[in-house]
Amino acid sequence: MYARILMLCLLLAGTGGLAARDLLMTSPEGLIQELPRQEMLVEAMPVLERAGFELTPVARFQITGRVLGQQVYDADTVAELSPVDIALGWGAMSDSRVLSQIEMSQGERFFYWRTERAPVPRSTIEQYSTNVHAIPATPEIERQLRMIRRDDVVRISGLLVNAYRPADGYRWKTSLVRDDTGDGACEIVYVTGLQIEPRLPQGTYAQGRGANVN
Repeated sequence: MYARILMLCLLLAGTGGLAARDLLMTSPEGLIQELPRQEMLVEAMPVLERAGFELTPVARFQITGRVLGQQVYDADTVAELSPVDIALGWGAMSDSRVLSQIEMSQGERFFYWRTERAPVPRSTIEQYSTNVHAIPATPEIERQLRMIRRDDVVRISGLLVNAYRPADGYRWKTSLVRDDTGDGACEIVYVTGLQIEPRLPQGTYAQGRGANVN
């Protein structure tokens, strides 16, 4: 499950019995139809070294999503390695009708959400959103990551990695499954490709910008 979220879902009393008309948007439809793609590595890849960490690739990964939030980190224990988190939604979680009824925020490496009247089942919110810990492969990709804003549409490609810092033994492990939430449920992505398409009010898209590792 790619919804790596610490949930603060606050429902009004009685919403468990919502009428069917209140749950019309239960199918995974929205601006982004494409599901994240993950391919486990059959053969081991070389360990990457970044910012005092050893990065062990475990899977190839690609995700296209609507940006639900972007958070820059400058001072936590992994900020030098992963300076930006990107919260993404696809399917129902890229649908403006759904998102307009959900409060979302980021902090301390988590993506938080809450709603007073759930527009879709909780499982849909969990399964069609994610918080990506982005490790830029190049300075240009880092620059692009820092430029991302809410409601942009982005395509991120790269590797899911586990991180280890020999200096103090600190370990940071990526999620690889679809049904986890809370601490440890985010993807740690070594980003080698990034495309960004800002959303326009008319529902069209501007000329995309992006960066890739050559």
